[in-house]
Amino acid sequence: MNLRKEKSFFNFILIIFLILSSAFLFNSKTIEKERINNNNLKVLDQEGQSYRLVTSADNVQVPVPKGYVASQITGENYVSPEYTHSTVSHKVSSTPTELTWSSPAGEQYPWTKDSNGIWISGNQGILNSTSTLESEEFDYIKGTILTINYTYSSQSGDYLYIDLINLTYNTTTRIVDLKYGNTSASFDYTTSNYTYTMNDWGTGRYKIKAIYSKNSSTDEGQDSGYIKPSTYFKEDENGETIEEDIKTKIHD
Repeated sequence: MNLRKEKSFFNFILIIFLILSSAFLFNSKTIEKERINNNNLKVLDQEGQSYRLVTSADNVQVPVPKGYVASQITGENYVSPEYTHSTVSHKVSSTPTELTWSSPAGEQYPWTKDSNGIWISGNQGILNSTSTLESEEFDYIKGTILTINYTYSSQSGDYLYIDLINLTYNTTTRIVDLKYGNTSASFDYTTSNYTYTMNDWGTGRYKIKAIYSKNSSTDEGQDSGYIKPSTYFKEDENGETIEEDIKTKIHD
């Protein structure tokens, strides 16, 4: 009888021990999980952002910065920014303004301007050389038009390229890349012509850079790049009103 009581008492103690052990392990895991989450949030807070937890499609809690929304497409979860839209009015000249050009200071083979107002690259017949021309800086208003007129005459290994440089955001976009040869300008470069029109780019301050580059091979045609009179529209208090749509990302 005493043996039975001792066995029952032992089983009771064992059950109590197992319950306490389970509670301790569960609490430890919870504390560890909270510690990890807190550390993650501290890392995220170092970004200087405020976050909120959002449940994803697969029931995972993910931090999403304020100003963003959690979105989903089939098979993919992601966050996308929220935007506001506004309209800004500009007064823009009704007649275009001609761009002013010059070779940068220190240019070894400067471009020259002929009697027709056309700029001609300065490295004709000079192998392995480049000749650079730059426009003045100008403010471009989205919704207006900038037109660049140009042509070239060369063998296929030489080329003319033109870059549009956004000085506001320090970005460069190549808008012209001619490198396959064109001898049609040999007879009358004043009429042979290409045109690039810039329309609905972002508002900002810009300039244009043109480079005629020669390789180590022979010459064909006039072996030159040409920049012809080019124009842009600028702000003018007496000009026409243009409405510009502005899309702005929302920040916290």
